[in-house]
Amino acid sequence: LARVCHIVQLAICHKKLLGYSSCSTGKIVPYCRSASLVKSECADKRCPVASTSSNHQQLPVATWKSAPRHVREILLSAVRSGTPFISLSNMKRIYRSVYNLELSE
Repeated sequence: LARVCHIVQLAICHKKLLGYSSCSTGKIVPYCRSASLVKSECADKRCPVASTSSNHQQLPVATWKSAPRHVREILLSAVRSGTPFISLSNMKRIYRSVYNLELSE
C-alpha cells in the first residue's frame, strides 16, 4: 500500500499525470481535468483562480506589497489569542473577511 501511495504522490506532484478534482470531494482525476491544471494556468497568466463556490464574491487580489504585512498581522493576532498556527484555508478565509482581498495562489 505504501508503494502505491508513493507512486500516486509522484504522479500528482512531479509528473503531473494526476491531480485533484476541482470540486471539494478530493477525488483524484487525470491532470487535464484537475484543479491543479486550472491553478497552474492562472498562475502562468498571473490572474486569480476563480472561486467555484457561489457564496464568494469576486474580490480584488492582494498585492505583494500588502500581503506580507496583512499575513503578519493575522499571525500575530492568532498568537495573542493562544492559537499556535493557522491552516492555509483559515488564513485565506480570515484574509477575505478582514481585508476584503483574495489571497490567491
